[in-house]
Amino acid sequence: MEKVATQTPRLLLDIRQAAGALGVCPRTLAALVSAGKVPSVKLGKRRLFSVKALERFIEQEEAAAVAGASAQPTPRAVL
Repeated sequence: MEKVATQTPRLLLDIRQAAGALGVCPRTLAALVSAGKVPSVKLGKRRLFSVKALERFIEQEEAAAVAGASAQPTPRAVL
């Protein structure tokens, strides 16, 4: 029988990997961390990001965008 190699999914990503997953540059992600919008953990000298935390951040941003869109006043025609 052939052995099938299974990879353990990564639980933590470094800043470059996390930024890539979000589609932003590492500097933008660092700014989001400084603003308290994206949680991270520090292990030794490395700043790491949990995949679940990144998913929660995306969900929160989507919810805020939907709430912001529904809170926008309806434009009125100027007569």
